Amino acid sequence: MIPNTPTICAGEALNWINIQKAPMLTYTLVSEDELWGNQSISYGKKFSYTFDTPGNYSYYCSGYGNTMRGTVTVT
Repeated sequence: MIPNTPTICAGEALNWINIQKAPMLTYTLVSEDELWGNQSISYGKKFSYTFDTPGNYSYYCSGYGNTMRGTVTVT
């Protein structure tokens, strides 16, 4: 995920887009803070979430060893 530590302002949305060209590769985006339910994102699709409250919010992609992780900083 690029970048894996984005900084945005409260009230802004962040988009996660699956640009992986491997056939049939779907990612499941998980909020460690339970801000959203698990979101499956297939190739070419996106998931958007609007962060209304300042803070740091962690997320990861389930599967693939849960190695794709990040933290959104909302100011």
